[in-house]
Amino acid sequence: MPIGVPGELYAGGAGLARGYLNRPELTAERFIPNPLIANQEDGWKNAEERSVSSLLPSSFFLLPSSNHLYKTGDLARYLPDGNIEYLGRIDNQVKIRGFRIEIGEIEAVLAGHQDVSQVAVAVQLDASGNKCLAAYAVARPGQILAANTLRSFLQKRLPDYMIPAGFVFLDALPLNPNGKVDRRALATQKWQSASVAPDETIAVAPRDQLELQVTQIWEQVLGINSVGIRDNFFEIGGHSLLAARLLAEIEKIFGKNLPLSVIFQSPTVEQLADILREPEWSSPSPSMVVIQPGTGSYKPPLFCIHVLGRGLEFYRPLLNHLEQSQAILGLSTQIMDKKLAPPNRVEELAAYYIKEMQNFQPHGPYFLLGVSFGGTVAFEMARQLDAKGQKVALLGLLDTYGPDVFKHLHQIKRSQRAMKVLHLTPGLFLRKAQSNLAGKVENITDQAWRISSKFYEAMGRPLPIYAENLSHSDLNNEALRHYTAGVYLGKATIFKAVESAILFGADRELGWGEVITGGIEIHDIPSDHLGMLKEPHVRILGEKLQAAVDRAQG
Repeated sequence: MPIGVPGELYAGGAGLARGYLNRPELTAERFIPNPLIANQEDGWKNAEERSVSSLLPSSFFLLPSSNHLYKTGDLARYLPDGNIEYLGRIDNQVKIRGFRIEIGEIEAVLAGHQDVSQVAVAVQLDASGNKCLAAYAVARPGQILAANTLRSFLQKRLPDYMIPAGFVFLDALPLNPNGKVDRRALATQKWQSASVAPDETIAVAPRDQLELQVTQIWEQVLGINSVGIRDNFFEIGGHSLLAARLLAEIEKIFGKNLPLSVIFQSPTVEQLADILREPEWSSPSPSMVVIQPGTGSYKPPLFCIHVLGRGLEFYRPLLNHLEQSQAILGLSTQIMDKKLAPPNRVEELAAYYIKEMQNFQPHGPYFLLGVSFGGTVAFEMARQLDAKGQKVALLGLLDTYGPDVFKHLHQIKRSQRAMKVLHLTPGLFLRKAQSNLAGKVENITDQAWRISSKFYEAMGRPLPIYAENLSHSDLNNEALRHYTAGVYLGKATIFKAVESAILFGADRELGWGEVITGGIEIHDIPSDHLGMLKEPHVRILGEKLQAAVDRAQG
């Protein structure tokens, strides 16, 4: 793997064991043929392989010959000085809604709470069959634990996507005959959700029959107990797929067909019940959602453009590293009724978002921020605002490539991009055929999802998460194909993912130099494309973004 990129640690050499005693299946799984040694014996096939071999550490070839490598199951990465940093066990790492999570890290933080004696975190399935985190804790003698207290404790130390959706309090953790935590037994326990308010230790109960009905619907859809009327839907395990199911239940019981945007704009039982009380309610701004309300701030809001509609998960980790006083609002046509959404063209999206934004803030200066394709829309918004004489104080592009570069990248097949990664990754050239095949399989899988999506839509059912993301990606690519960028006379701040820029051979300004003429400020983030929005890289991004906002406000 490249320097700094995690991968599995393998061991080889004269000291390697022959296998596991009397366990041939496990031996075959963990003791694999050494592909690099085998390749040396066969001789280098061509000049390309010889050039890659020159990049391998010379000490590798001084090791005693071994025909096998041992898969340790350890996660590690190379440091710039050549040392290897241990990152934990691969089998304790899980992936939930696109985020890779180290369960041991959550357990270690929870164990640091003064009232917790024992703790375990496990991946469970919610009522809709989606993965989520649940924490199981044992209190110290004489202490009483509350879900809200532990949630508040974790929020100060971990990003949002690592906060468990539910908590269970036990007298003791169940153990298996080996003395280890029996995680299967944990799955039988019922959760207790946590309120988002850090100063509340008990979830606020429903105050009337309507709030009680809405609370019961939430508990049914989320598969948890004790939902408080001020709990945030997306902070107790909700996402856009569950939001769609929630609204379907609302329509079935109350006869009201509410748009998906209502859950993003009013994500608590209390707020949703207030909307249901209004017979002629309509959303004043169908595409706007509050990401962070801000606290007592006179500062202009930061508008995040074309945010994804899955619980705002791409932006929420960033909030841990931005000032809480800064109001942050999101604009997304992806949470709207399709009949109300503007045409899927960059220019049309930009014009619509400007109209929505100016309903909230009629005049500049405006602060705009966009991730990937959202940055392209933010650029077009800035260009249109500038043409109208409105001031754009900040145009922030989070690893957004210029439209011409974007078009070129999307013309390259995934398998070809995978091949390029391999050329930059010493020692992995023997996996070329595997990566080529993987790219073809992925393309076939995507086509199958596109076909199945039509059946979901025909039945009026919400798309599965993977199909939803694929649909959004297809729409973004289609909009880019028809977009020709005009010249923007203002300046921009680019937050560039270094690893992706190297991979795609992009220039330092990511292809924006010819159309942004007022100057470009560049901040390098040591990550890949969306890795900058995840820990630990999001901390660096947050610090640099906050500094850029402060300078622009000054």
